[in-house]
Amino acid sequence: MYPENLKSSLVGTRYHDMPEQLASVRAAYASSEPVISGPVDLLQGGTALIARQSIINQNTGLPWGVLSTVLDIDSLFSASFAEGEAYPVRVVLQEKSTAEGRFTPIYGEPSILTQSPESVAVSLPSGHWRLLGIPQDGWKSLHPHPTVWGVGLIILGFWLGGLYAD
Repeated sequence: MYPENLKSSLVGTRYHDMPEQLASVRAAYASSEPVISGPVDLLQGGTALIARQSIINQNTGLPWGVLSTVLDIDSLFSASFAEGEAYPVRVVLQEKSTAEGRFTPIYGEPSILTQSPESVAVSLPSGHWRLLGIPQDGWKSLHPHPTVWGVGLIILGFWLGGLYAD
């Protein structure tokens, strides 16, 4: 277990005593694909995503155990979606609930959902997520210059005139 300072607080923990995590452990044990669950409130404090993968015994071909990798949500996403000039987008990440079939926020600002965000589907072996985003300063209204309108109307006039001249 790494880091060493967490070892004493987690050694001896039984998944049967944590029903909120037991389902994803069982799913990983039964699958050859990784299972990502979360956000999960950690025993040692904080919130994280947990990626789990079954470990297969090479001699028997049977599952031997499950490897769990904890991904700190705040560190992972704050580095990925840092605000500012380098990444001028505000985002929200959602996970689709298999039970209800609707998306629930995992990270970001849920207020983005009311501002006509662009959406990208993210398919994982263990489920479906979507990433939604808007520009950092919000959507700009389209206000073309009056010259653009004037030139457009002149072109439209010539085009319509050409249709009736024949």
